[in-house]
Amino acid sequence: MKVAVARDAMASLGMSTAFLSLLSAGTALSQTNIGSAVQIEHDVSGTFAGQTRALATGDGVVSNEIIKTASASSARLQFLDQTNLTIGPSSSVVLNHLLYNPDGSARGGTIEMGIGAARFVGSDTQSDEAYKIRTPHAIVAVRGTAFDLVVETRRTIVTLRQGAIDVCLVHQPQLCVSVTAPGSVVVVTATEIRGPTPSTPSPTQFADNCLSPTDRRLSLCAAETLSTSISPVAVAGPIAVPGSGFYAGVNLGYGTGKLNSAVAVSAFTQTLPFPFIFPGGDSSANRRLGGTVGGIELGYNFRPATGLLAGIESDFQASGQKGSAFSQFSGITPGPVPACITAQTCTYTNTTDITAKLSWFGTARGRAGAEMNGLWFYATGGLAYGQVSVSGTNAFTVSATGFPTSAAYAAPINYSVMKVGWVAGGGIESRLGLSQWTWKVEYLHIDLGSIGANSFGSVPTGTTDIKITNDIARVGLSYPLSH
Repeated sequence: MKVAVARDAMASLGMSTAFLSLLSAGTALSQTNIGSAVQIEHDVSGTFAGQTRALATGDGVVSNEIIKTASASSARLQFLDQTNLTIGPSSSVVLNHLLYNPDGSARGGTIEMGIGAARFVGSDTQSDEAYKIRTPHAIVAVRGTAFDLVVETRRTIVTLRQGAIDVCLVHQPQLCVSVTAPGSVVVVTATEIRGPTPSTPSPTQFADNCLSPTDRRLSLCAAETLSTSISPVAVAGPIAVPGSGFYAGVNLGYGTGKLNSAVAVSAFTQTLPFPFIFPGGDSSANRRLGGTVGGIELGYNFRPATGLLAGIESDFQASGQKGSAFSQFSGITPGPVPACITAQTCTYTNTTDITAKLSWFGTARGRAGAEMNGLWFYATGGLAYGQVSVSGTNAFTVSATGFPTSAAYAAPINYSVMKVGWVAGGGIESRLGLSQWTWKVEYLHIDLGSIGANSFGSVPTGTTDIKITNDIARVGLSYPLSH
């Protein structure tokens, strides 16, 4: 009886194991195909959910499946959007979370590649950066592109054939280089990107040397891929413009500007020490102002198209800029009437001595420009605002023939106004070595417009109007906040 029970238990366990195996296999088979193997040469396998199968021409492939080729073997996969991936001998890729829309267009995903060689050919309908190719060293953002890839233990070699790609470091994804010239090669290690520089082997040569199902060493494939361009690559410096995302930074510079001062004194009548009617007058002066400026900035960069960068930036600056302006007007009125009532002549002089200071200012600007040889040349413009402080003295004196005493009037000038204006300029920005920091050199022209009439004095009364334009040259450092 016990033997029968044991036998039944073993049978039940065997059936359960078989059921679980079938369930697991069924789960793999029930996954929606993301494409198919359109060409299989020799020994190629696919592994999903712990289950490994031999791939044959015509078999479907699924998201998250691991595809491996043995030595002297190769495979070509075609995805739902007609994108093709050819894998050379002794290579492996992971079709990591590839997603497609109901119409078959790619929605996004990453193909992870280990050691080996491959060729990626995007479809005509592929949206920008729908795919990313990730190796142990690099992330390749694909933009309707064809390129070749060789992954060794210590480096990844990327050769652009058509379109454009962004190549970034895996461990420093803000450190990137854009490649737009067909036939350019980029070499990426764990710490740096070198290139792009011209590559010699044609697409046909690469296919013969690295993708054909023959027993070849990967190091030989890599050497042939670099060919005569290996020397320029070895000495080329890292080329990288700022990456996309938020950043914060500091800047320091010097500003020199123009201070335009206008003074108007209103007409008035005095009775002592002699009667006098002042008809009114005005004066103006133009002077320079200058001083150091420095502050903080916050911004966001993005890539609107191949070879282009754009962004928005806001900054707040402390300023030591100031300048002084001295203006004067004078006149003689004959007597005894109408202005100089009892004397033969009356002589008057008005002097205004003011100092204007730009206490602080800020800007909110857009930036846009092109990448050239690892540098971002950009134009910038937008809103400017700042606090202008004015201090000084207005002095008015009048004397009359026959009167030993002159009449003198002095009035302080002291006010502060916040003004809004505009700013425009340009600059150059690039990566600081291999770090995530970026440097920039920038020029800004700021126009805060006219401050408007501000009153001073009681007898006589008057107004001053100040206009400030500012030209600033500065350098800055920034660091990415998004990775």
